[in-house]
Amino acid sequence: MKRLMFLGSLCGVVALLASCGNATTTTNNTDTTDTAAVEQTVAAMPAMPMMEAQPVSYEDTIPAADCPGILMKVTFNNPDGTYTMSTLYLERDEQPEVVSGIVKVLDSAAMTFALCPQDTTLQTYQFKVEQDAIRMLDSEGQEITGDIADKYLLKKVAM
Repeated sequence: MKRLMFLGSLCGVVALLASCGNATTTTNNTDTTDTAAVEQTVAAMPAMPMMEAQPVSYEDTIPAADCPGILMKVTFNNPDGTYTMSTLYLERDEQPEVVSGIVKVLDSAAMTFALCPQDTTLQTYQFKVEQDAIRMLDSEGQEITGDIADKYLLKKVAM
């Protein structure tokens, strides 16, 4: 059901964008779409965390240059489109830093989004949705590669 809501939202955005584009269109009445195949593909897609009906959290320890790691937890406060993120620098901080803001979908087809903090002086983080996880992206929105790539994967946790 959640995936169908996402697909419906995606179709609405595509229709809106198409209606704002060039007025000249070409109609092709050869619709060979296999509905069952589309439904299967949508069912296999991970859902955007902010599309869940209830709040959902992802967490793990990501690498840090000056300590053993950063314990990061991101909670999507659904369905209002906001998030809360806590970061705790291991063996350095006693209390986590907590930031909140809004979630902005960057590319629904690529399943990428940004966490935009209320305090605009703070860093904006970008992520890509994967199955039961979100992958942190670099400052240009690209996947982090190399031996440490899997260390930037926050896994879904029970609430």
